[in-house]
Amino acid sequence: MKKYWLILFLILVGSGTVSAQERKGVSMELESLVPMYLFGGAHIAVSLNVDNFRFRASCIDGGNYDFEPNNETFERNLGVGCGVFAGTFLNDNWHIYLFVERQRYIVTKRDSLVQATFDVWDVGPGIGYQYFIWDETYIQPALHLYYRSSQTKQIDGIDYSLRNLDLSAVFRVGYRFHW
Repeated sequence: MKKYWLILFLILVGSGTVSAQERKGVSMELESLVPMYLFGGAHIAVSLNVDNFRFRASCIDGGNYDFEPNNETFERNLGVGCGVFAGTFLNDNWHIYLFVERQRYIVTKRDSLVQATFDVWDVGPGIGYQYFIWDETYIQPALHLYYRSSQTKQIDGIDYSLRNLDLSAVFRVGYRFHW
């Protein structure tokens, strides 16, 4: 699935924009990571844009999306988390940002279904491309690099270490309000 989002991202970057959107003044955006709903989760984010600067607050429930599908012993799901993002638009479409998120990962041993939770602070950079598809409606593929401190827990007799780094492709759909 991550390959699908990366391919879509590259297509959008190569195809140009529908129309350049004005970045002067103040606007608000309401957006969501639509794929979370496919996995029984949910996501909502609200952004305040002031000229080229963007400030976003976000809350997520990762549902049953497995962050480690190739791990035969453990499954890692994102529980409920919230975060703040601050960044700037480099031009009409590209933007870079930093984020801090309080996350809860739920790790399940596949054969016994024994679980452990990891409460972490994820921090890192992101880069995204805001592509307007109609009027003020946009899609926004992006890449995040998550960093967190080391944590290891024993789950049903086996040590599980939460990775320090995750690279993740995300895909948002949103709408911009001007005033």
